[in-house]
Amino acid sequence: MQLVAVPDGIAQPFRQLTLEEYLSLPEDTRAEIVDGVLRPMVRSNKRGRRVQRRLASLIEAQLPPVLRVEEEEVVVFRATPPEARIPDVVVFRAAADPTGATNYTPADDVRLVVEVVSPGTQTADRYEKPGEYARNGIPSFWRIELEPDISVSVYRLADGVYRDEGVYTRGGLIKDPTLDWLSIEVNDLLGDYA
Repeated sequence: MQLVAVPDGIAQPFRQLTLEEYLSLPEDTRAEIVDGVLRPMVRSNKRGRRVQRRLASLIEAQLPPVLRVEEEEVVVFRATPPEARIPDVVVFRAAADPTGATNYTPADDVRLVVEVVSPGTQTADRYEKPGEYARNGIPSFWRIELEPDISVSVYRLADGVYRDEGVYTRGGLIKDPTLDWLSIEVNDLLGDYA
């Protein structure tokens, strides 16, 4: 990818990328793509990464064999113009990639996306991404807030928009009507940061 320096010293994409170009970027590239334009991702703090990792592990322990869970999986919405997001945790159909050989999952195969809100992602996580996930038919969306204290908001897709299914806080047991096999204690997400 060619980059051009702009006056304020921040590198900007020189041109729009194709989906193939985006998916072939180096593995350590932390960027999403919207309308063919890269959007850099900010790494969350240790607490946010801990919650993300613990959530993926807790989900994995309960997964039915037809599903998989990954952290920071590329979810492709469309090829032209390319649009893909990288939720913090993604549950998807195992049949989408039975060998684990690809670095992305089509939105049609995704069952749950989770965003852990951090200071650098709050606008996207609260406003932009939920609408994109809903428009692309992802049945369930969770948003985890860490400030002022942990809370997990669960949303279910109905008639093309997300409907609030509940907010879970410390001491609560997270339940999602679209994932009836799953239940997670909110306190278990924090680990030693509790």
